Amino acid sequence: MDAIIQDLQAQVDQGGSRLAQANTHNAELRREKTLLQLEIARLQAAKNAPIEIKEEPSLLLEQLQTEKLQLRQELAECQQLAQSEAHEIELLQEKIQSMAQASIDEAMYSQLQRDLAAAKKQLGEEEAYAQAQVSLRKTASEREQNALKRTHELARELAAAGKENEKAQKRVERAQRATKKAEADVCRVAWDRDDLKRQLAEEKEKRGREEDDDNDNDGDGDERAFRRPALVPRPSN
Repeated sequence: MDAIIQDLQAQVDQGGSRLAQANTHNAELRREKTLLQLEIARLQAAKNAPIEIKEEPSLLLEQLQTEKLQLRQELAECQQLAQSEAHEIELLQEKIQSMAQASIDEAMYSQLQRDLAAAKKQLGEEEAYAQAQVSLRKTASEREQNALKRTHELARELAAAGKENEKAQKRVERAQRATKKAEADVCRVAWDRDDLKRQLAEEKEKRGREEDDDNDNDGDGDERAFRRPALVPRPSN
């Protein structure tokens, strides 16, 4: 864009220079036209004034007419050249105005393009920001739902674990009661065994005494001492 503007500015400068040259040339042509008009007036005055004719009148008239024709031809050429230069100057001015307008339009178009690109960029950034906000809200909502779901799952697992713990505690209590019952059964069995041993010992001792009474006459009977087995003490209850 800067190169185009510089090129247009150079063309405008060239057009201005050519316009100045054309104006200068036009001024010169106007001065020549004025000089020619003065010369024609002088010749006409000389023609009308009484002069001393040193040559043939016909030859002098022919020369004057020839000079007059030449002057008219030069004047016509000067006028035509002036018109051509003026037309060229007008064309150059129109071209300069057109180029200047094109440069202005191009600059405005470029500015509009930049403004449009900036607006599109800003709009894209705003849309991207809005989409990011929507995505973040969606992600946050999903995470919140997942966290809530996980919380419910953990609550259910905790409740289930509490129930299992309660069941396990009950099983432990039942096992403790069963252990106590088994210990009581063992004690009862031990008590019954001790009672039976005591009864057997008493019965054996009784029979031993009877045998001793039967063998009193021998006098050499072996005395047998029966030791009472240790008994498990029965509880007070």
